[in-house]
Order: sequence, then structure tokens, then C-alpha cells
Amino acid sequence: MDRPLNPDRAGPAPTAIVAGPRAPGALAWAGVSLLLALVAVVYRAAVGSNFFNDDFHWLFEARRLEWSNLVRLDRYNHFYRPVIEIYFHLGQRVFGCDPMPFHLLSLGIHLVNTGLLFLFTRALTASSCTAFVTVLLCCVQPGYVEAVVWVGAITDLLPATWFLLVLWLHMRFLQRRWWGHYAPALAAFLVCLGTHESASRSCP
Repeated sequence: MDRPLNPDRAGPAPTAIVAGPRAPGALAWAGVSLLLALVAVVYRAAVGSNFFNDDFHWLFEARRLEWSNLVRLDRYNHFYRPVIEIYFHLGQRVFGCDPMPFHLLSLGIHLVNTGLLFLFTRALTASSCTAFVTVLLCCVQPGYVEAVVWVGAITDLLPATWFLLVLWLHMRFLQRRWWGHYAPALAAFLVCLGTHESASRSCP
């Protein structure tokens, strides 16, 4: 005869997979819009800045870029950042040596990073309020000003975009177990790896 199950000796209940936060409501989107506006106001003066220091080196190298050289690792004796080389090559071909479009691009990328950080923090904490405060402290305070106002610091700003994208997409994958999130996370990691060597720690 089967003995009745003793609930005190039963194993642990299966752990449910966290489904993640619900889609952002109107208040959350209003908060994101406010954050983006604050970032644009804080960094508005950078748009009129000129080139500085390493900017001239990147622009000079961009003029003589040969696509075949991007896969010749023997020509690199310091770091390998082909995405940055392509960024300056295309920028120089489209904008020439006008610094304003480059500064606008840097500001635009920082705005994208602001949105990505909000999405990741909200996915991590399931709280739009926590995400708002986190992004406010990170993206508006002046501690990271150099990465936004200096064109050559795109080597920090652009990797942050791919890094945040990897974090957010991988978080969504862990919450929903959908490979449609993991595949682009892996692709973003590979692009990040070609943007800055420190991206090796962001493998999903």
C-alpha cells in the first residue's frame, strides 16, 4: 500500500521563471522622454565644439582606410578596433572635417545609451521609478562628460551602446527563454568586441 505523502518531507516547489516587467505605460514613456530632454539640454553646448587631440589622428587614418586591411591583424601593434575605424571612415566621407555632425552623432549615441540603460534597469528591477533614478544619476551628472563632448571618446561611448544592448537582450532572454533575444545579444557582443577590447567581458 502506498504511504501518504508527508508535506513536511516533500521536496522544494519548482521555481517559476520570471516573466519580466510588463510593457512600459504612458508614465514610463513620459519619464524616458524627460530623461532624453535633460540629457540633450545638459550636453547642448558640446555640439558647437571643435576637434581635439586624437580626433585628428582618427580622421587622418580614416582618409586612407583600405577595407582589406581590417582583417590584417599583423598591421596592428596596439589595439584592434575595426568598428571605430569604419565609424570615422564613413563619417569623414559623409561629413568631411566638419566637427558639428560628429558631435551630434556622439550626443545621439548618448541618448540611445540613456534609453538602453532605462530598459535594462527596468527589466532587472521591474520598477520604472528605479530605472528613472538610475538613469538620471548616470546619464545627466557630469562625471562622464568627456565621453560625450570629445569626438575621439567614441571609443568609450559606442562600446557602451553594444554593452547595454547585450545586457538588456540577455536579460530578456533569461526572463522569456526566447532565442529571438539571445541571437541579437550575441551579434551585439561581436560588434562590441570589434569596437573595444574590453568587450570580452560582456559575452552573453
